Amino acid sequence: MKMNRMSMYVLLLGLSFLLLSGIATANVSRDPIIDEWERQFLNGELRDIEALWTLASLYLLVGDTNMSMKAATTAFEMEEPKTSLTYRRMGILLFQTDQYDASLTYLRHAASLSPDDYWARYHIVLALDYLINRTGELRLLPEYEQTILELQAFERQGVKLPSLAYFYIGRYYADRGQIANARYYYGEFVKLHDPTTQEEARYMINAINYLKAYE
Repeated sequence: MKMNRMSMYVLLLGLSFLLLSGIATANVSRDPIIDEWERQFLNGELRDIEALWTLASLYLLVGDTNMSMKAATTAFEMEEPKTSLTYRRMGILLFQTDQYDASLTYLRHAASLSPDDYWARYHIVLALDYLINRTGELRLLPEYEQTILELQAFERQGVKLPSLAYFYIGRYYADRGQIANARYYYGEFVKLHDPTTQEEARYMINAINYLKAYE
């Protein structure tokens, strides 16, 4: 499947971070600004909140989850007043380090602070989906379904959701036998998404099979 424009952008951005950070290897040229941020951070001197969030993302990108969470925690504790974005950033980093229950605490707070924060709600769906399917926590199902409907409301208002969100909305309707709605959202998912994991590839196969079955 061809790489779409957004996927190419994410790939190039990731490669750029690797080259700029110098965290992954000493054999690449280092960006002096990132270098200085890291020096100050390691010495406990960095007070720039955006720089701390950036370092948290860079450390995570190269697999250093301990340093990533240290930078993120420092940024979170320093940032005042704390906004929806503050909580969302922390929640997403926790989600990306497989701390799903903890991530939900922050993501839920982000959503409560901003009715427009669809990105927090998208990650709530991802975390809930993982917990429901991996641990069987069915008590989370009502919240999962409600958040999916909130995402759909954003989409109906013209918001372009993350491509994987269309699969979750499509599956919600497929499970309820609402074929027209399921076909629309599965169709959008197939058009927009490039799978990057085996699980996403299975999602793609399921969506395509559903569309074929109800042509």
